[in-house]
Amino acid sequence: MKPQERFFFMYVLCWCEYRQYYSNGILYKVAENFSKVFAIPEKQLWYYVEKWSRKGFWNYGVSLAGGWFEWEELTGEYKQIAHKFQLKNRDGSPWTENKEG
Repeated sequence: MKPQERFFFMYVLCWCEYRQYYSNGILYKVAENFSKVFAIPEKQLWYYVEKWSRKGFWNYGVSLAGGWFEWEELTGEYKQIAHKFQLKNRDGSPWTENKEG
């Protein structure tokens, strides 16, 4: 993962946590603002979101911007970052790895 993807991933994690796990379409504004402040093209940011979707941990209905993280599908460095954020499950309990099987 490149440093700018890592930073954007952490930024989106914070927004999704704040918005109760769903981006609710706010990702359009988040990407626009992030792009302006950090001089990273929006097209590159949307590429990252599409990449997360292909990897199976960003899910969405109609639009990428209205998606949410599938915590149990996080792998590798993404999972390590999420653990550092001490995220919670939708029911409010602490998020932990699936220890089954």
